[in-house]
Amino acid sequence: MRQQCRDVAGLVGRQPREDVLQIRVRVVPVKLCRPYQAHDGGSALACPFKVDSGEYKLMGLAPYGEPRYFQTICDHLIDIKPDGSFWLNMEYFDYAVGDSMINEKFEKLFGGPRRKPEALITGREFDLAASIQLVLEHALLRLAKSVRVQTGQTALCLAGGVALNCVAIGKLLKARISDDIWVRPATAEAR
Repeated sequence: MRQQCRDVAGLVGRQPREDVLQIRVRVVPVKLCRPYQAHDGGSALACPFKVDSGEYKLMGLAPYGEPRYFQTICDHLIDIKPDGSFWLNMEYFDYAVGDSMINEKFEKLFGGPRRKPEALITGREFDLAASIQLVLEHALLRLAKSVRVQTGQTALCLAGGVALNCVAIGKLLKARISDDIWVRPATAEAR
């Protein structure tokens, strides 16, 4: 199963016995972590961290900001469906076709150029981080509710970088969507 799923960004499944019954699959490059990644890397707006390794640093900024850009992100960047599935508006992202995560349209939407590496972190970056965190939580809660209804399962198992977002998982626990939640440690992102 691991070899078959190496390009899978999201899998919803049920494990009745030995095999995983696939219910929904999302393939790369549209991952729920992309809004986080769009704000890191030397090419990004909020933080000068490498893609696929610095998202946790951006998560660390979130508590210091206000989610002022939540509606802007939902209106322009991501369309989160009631079942937790989502679509990114690729007009604002360049990672699939260029050498940067974001483009000029993204910069204009958020009121200025991307932050340079080692530049001072301002309120805008804190607010972007808080907004992205709220978007992630919103999508994850919808997805968990949908999975519960679709599968009837009372336990939820999560893996991957988004599953390591402790604040989001804490909100899942408080929502009591599942009786039990297990987060797989040392996920594929753990290098």
